[in-house]
Amino acid sequence: MACRPVSVKPDYSIWKYIVAFLVDTLPRLMYRYLLLNIPAYYHSRFTHIITEAGVVSLREIRHGIRQTIRHTKCSHEEPPKSHRFKKFEETWNKFIESVVKEWETYNIVSGLLLT
Repeated sequence: MACRPVSVKPDYSIWKYIVAFLVDTLPRLMYRYLLLNIPAYYHSRFTHIITEAGVVSLREIRHGIRQTIRHTKCSHEEPPKSHRFKKFEETWNKFIESVVKEWETYNIVSGLLLT
């Protein structure tokens, strides 16, 4: 009598691997992808702020900031600003507020994902 090899069927089906990928691996990959793409996202938002305010160059922004600093050192009054610089300052402050809120949300979500 010849010995036949015994075939053992594994208990794992392809569906278990698919479910594990969809539930575990895919969300982790998406989370990492979103975190690594954040700098590009903020760069595009910053570019939008500058174009929305109508600022022509970075030199104009520097000039407005220097003017504000000089005037603030001399007196406590609001310095005279150009319309473009006022618009830029308003949109910049809104951008910073939104970024801080987003970072708080990211920290809460990251904390929940780590627990």
